[in-house]
Amino acid sequence: MTSKTTVVPTVDLSATMRKAVLHAANDMRIEQVPIPELQPGDVLLKVTGALLCGTDVRIYTGRKTRNVTLPSTLGHEFAGEVVAANGDLPDGVSMGDQVCVYPLYRAGPAPRAPRATPTSAATASPSATSSTAGCRSTCGAPPRRVRT
Repeated sequence: MTSKTTVVPTVDLSATMRKAVLHAANDMRIEQVPIPELQPGDVLLKVTGALLCGTDVRIYTGRKTRNVTLPSTLGHEFAGEVVAANGDLPDGVSMGDQVCVYPLYRAGPAPRAPRATPTSAATASPSATSSTAGCRSTCGAPPRRVRT
């Protein structure tokens, strides 16, 4: 991590944002919610693009229910502009940068997977149904998942 102790947000953190929330199969609603509180080290992004993959579509239509908790926000493949941080920014990342968020993450401090497979099914989880999903106007992301 690069030491950038003074990170001035470029967004009003007390404001609200729009978020697409899936309540049940085929029941997605746009809701006005508070901007998420950042965990220590998290980066806040103004989402500029989000994609729905095949898994998201299966969740939306109700064909995938295993490991899905509703209500949920979809769109684990997304990009955005860095607008705030709760701590140092990741190396090579500055306020205002356009970044993407790596869509899979390991649960816990598991060692890195072999090069041929960036994650293993046993320890990797898509962020499609987590708090880090892009179908919202702003999103917090752990620094290890932010890529330039």
